[in-house]
Amino acid sequence: YGGSEASDHAAEGGATDEAGGFPEHLPDEGDGAGAIPAPEREAPEAEPDEAVEDGAHDVGGADDVDGGDSAAVPPELRGTHLIRTAHLVVLTGDVRDAWSDAVDVAERVGGFVASEWSDRDREGRERSRLTLRVPPERYDEVLVRLSELGEVAEREVSTEDVTGQVVDVAARIATQEESVARVRALMEEAESLRDVVTLESELSSRQAELEALKARYASLRERTGMGTVTVELREPGAEEMEEEREPGAPSPLGALEGGWGAFLLTLGWIAAALGAVLPFAVTLALLWLGWRLWRSRRPERTRREPAVPVAAGAVPPPPAAPPATGTAPAPAPAPEKGSVEEENGGSEAPGSGDGDPAPPDRPSSR
Repeated sequence: YGGSEASDHAAEGGATDEAGGFPEHLPDEGDGAGAIPAPEREAPEAEPDEAVEDGAHDVGGADDVDGGDSAAVPPELRGTHLIRTAHLVVLTGDVRDAWSDAVDVAERVGGFVASEWSDRDREGRERSRLTLRVPPERYDEVLVRLSELGEVAEREVSTEDVTGQVVDVAARIATQEESVARVRALMEEAESLRDVVTLESELSSRQAELEALKARYASLRERTGMGTVTVELREPGAEEMEEEREPGAPSPLGALEGGWGAFLLTLGWIAAALGAVLPFAVTLALLWLGWRLWRSRRPERTRREPAVPVAAGAVPPPPAAPPATGTAPAPAPAPEKGSVEEENGGSEAPGSGDGDPAPPDRPSSR
């Protein structure tokens, strides 16, 4: 700068220097007579470096990481972190050979088969699904080589950028580790039991958060470290695999199969319940039959009728008539006079001594 403009800027620079710093645009301005001397520029430049170093150790979350200096990010986290997934449906006349070729493609590029499933549809046509994990740098090559296995009926490729999440979680882990270390240092210096209990509770909480962050970071690194390719191989005209059907819209045949399966499941539960009850039922039946058999063989007890008391002077009822036979029973002999007198106790009837006749006998109740 020159003239009055240089003096004005020099005055501003002096005022800013007295306040303890410089505006950001001053160090990069021209080399005129009014330029700021080198010694005055070097002193304040050391303060931002120290602030960056302090900020690198006091990262508190995603806001600090996103707005901080790139020097605070570890070298292994620099760059772009992408989650790449693809889904291919390939129609081929020989599913087994195509399956073998797909596995060979993944292994040649340094990948592996994460899962595999094969079956046949109702018409007997073969179907197979493979989930391959391949390195990101060979991801596009794998897609091309898999597309050459047959006719590509469907192709879906997606990419998700999770760079911010990876850096954020890594910074949170570093901060949480330092926080755990500080709490442990305080526990060593604590003197009262109350302080120890409080610090131990805080330490457990921070360690739990640290473990959760580490698990999330490991998941992100695993998903970004290898690409995922799902390839479905099937013969032309074969039905789609069951997992590909939309939920909530089953086919009539599928509904029939589901109903038949539910029916068989119900029969199985009923059979299991009967099997559990059968031992108890057999035992109770045997006990009941034994009781009936014992009761049928027990001798019947003779029941005696209670004796009816006969009132004084009443004539007892006649004995039961004998059963009728071919001959009439012989009449009973008439009692002798002497025996009748003996039964009467040898006493004479009143008035017998006076010559009066004896009173007539009372009529019989018969």
